[in-house]
Amino acid sequence: MRVGSAFGFIGLMLLTLPIKAVPPSSLLSIARQIVVIGPTTPILPPAVQKELEHQKQLLADSIGIRLPNAPHKDDSLVHNLPLFGTPQPAPLDKLPPSLQMPTAQALLEDALRMLLKQRFAIATPSPTVLEQATKTLNLNLAWPLKPAQIRTLCMALHTNYALIIHVSNLKVQDGSFRIVILHATLRILSISSPSETSLDPIPVVGSAQIAHVFLHSNYELTQIDAIRLAALQAAQMGIHALETGQTSPFAPPSVQLAILPVPAPKVADAILFKSSGHVLLIGAQNLPTDRSNLLSINLLPLSNHQIYTPAATEEALKGLHLSPLALWHDETPDIQRLRTVAKQMKADYLLCFRITDLELRNWTDHDATTNTSEPQLEGNAEAVGYLIDSNSGQVLWHHRSVDTMRIPAFITDQQAVQTVLRDAIRFALSDLSVSLYHYLNAFTQ
Repeated sequence: MRVGSAFGFIGLMLLTLPIKAVPPSSLLSIARQIVVIGPTTPILPPAVQKELEHQKQLLADSIGIRLPNAPHKDDSLVHNLPLFGTPQPAPLDKLPPSLQMPTAQALLEDALRMLLKQRFAIATPSPTVLEQATKTLNLNLAWPLKPAQIRTLCMALHTNYALIIHVSNLKVQDGSFRIVILHATLRILSISSPSETSLDPIPVVGSAQIAHVFLHSNYELTQIDAIRLAALQAAQMGIHALETGQTSPFAPPSVQLAILPVPAPKVADAILFKSSGHVLLIGAQNLPTDRSNLLSINLLPLSNHQIYTPAATEEALKGLHLSPLALWHDETPDIQRLRTVAKQMKADYLLCFRITDLELRNWTDHDATTNTSEPQLEGNAEAVGYLIDSNSGQVLWHHRSVDTMRIPAFITDQQAVQTVLRDAIRFALSDLSVSLYHYLNAFTQ
């Protein structure tokens, strides 16, 4: 039984973008109309175009916008599925690879337009208006877009600002989960003042992870549904970057993250509580000093090839003649040594966890007239976690977690001792993972 979880402090340092030309918050406060534009997408098949309109409505519903003449539709594609057997695949469950990028581009542009309207009351010309204007002006908006063409288009539409959005990479993978990872770049262009133009790309990323339908091989959502969710998350990150100048450290597609092995104490002290008082003793010895196997963490939007596992990092440590424990000063990482490890591995960021303390408590009530009551064995684990920028040495995220597990057992039961400590460690690391998720998710708020 998990009897409690106590959180310590959270330290957050945000990665700031070098957006020098157009102050993002200024753009969103002064612009009343912005052209959201990307490379021209090919004509989609009628069935895909119809589904795209449906996805646009779902986007509007999730953002809180009501589109004209569009009925509400349910987000879920799971309807009246039999409990057993294989249901028919949902219509357009999978998109041909050639249509995935154009679909993602269209949904990302739509999500940005809707967010600008809903959050800042900024008008954006519709895709139809943009298409008519480009045809009238005889513009070919192939990637990379030319600033002169964008200025011509904006002047024709009587607006001073353009947001140029481009889906640079899209990964759609069906396996244990249906996973979509969408990378894009956002650029700001000012028509009225060329000196305010920022063509330095702002990286944004969005992801979605879809499970299978219970007892079925089908996924809960189609590929285009998952692409929509990833596009919305990327658009939210773009708006956050425009508003604050901050982006997620995991936004660039070239990011490499190294996860360090998780060192833990070899010994757990114990307190034995009796009716006559309490006794301090050694509760467990020769415990595993590497608890990396208990770490379960979802690092989307990073792909597997962007992550060095604890095992891979440990191999690098051996080459440097360093132990995992040598990378710590008590509860604080040794930044200089960590940067040496990161340089060796060519890692941009380091994710470090450590189990800092393990403790056992055992309650047994002894009474002269009654038998011993059911004992209670409690395992307590304290853990800390850090996300470190290896280039600057800055700590971007820090959290402390304390977790306790309790089972009915005596402290002399070594199997019970191992179980209660292992579960306490697992939950402490899980709490750190949740905290890291909230830190990363803050870049889409």
